Amino acid sequence: MRDFDIEEWKEHPELALVIEEYSPVNRKPTLWPVLNSSYVFDNYIVLQLDAEAIPYEIDEVILSDDRGAIYDKAKDLIGYLMFAPVARELWGITFQYENEDGFILRRLLESSPTFEFPYFNTQQEAFTWISTHDIRKYVNEDYVTEQCSKPQARLIDSWIE
Repeated sequence: MRDFDIEEWKEHPELALVIEEYSPVNRKPTLWPVLNSSYVFDNYIVLQLDAEAIPYEIDEVILSDDRGAIYDKAKDLIGYLMFAPVARELWGITFQYENEDGFILRRLLESSPTFEFPYFNTQQEAFTWISTHDIRKYVNEDYVTEQCSKPQARLIDSWIE
């Protein structure tokens, strides 16, 4: 196995890193690239390479957000593969309405013949849309009542690529 340079990894974030060994002197683990993953752990993908249990009390992740700094906790992760995956989200807008029995419910705002409702990649995009639009203009007339209000951004789905 060859050493895997952090700078090289920054250029190829699709590659994961496995911690092969750890030097307490220079606090720099030996890293090498792999293309497999199997377990989601604290926003990182982890592949268990031996029979030991995955450590659950990790104070710091091995890589900083900019994918450059190695932390002391790397020594606790020897034999585990870790990389920061690309996380994707799909956000929608819900509104509050009162049904015929008087119950207050929430419903996802949907497209209609006159309006194609946008979905959002981030919560902030959804909040921005809410702040600039009157929700009642976009709600199906079956749901329009005085109670039709209080739009909220809701996470519809999330996945890791």
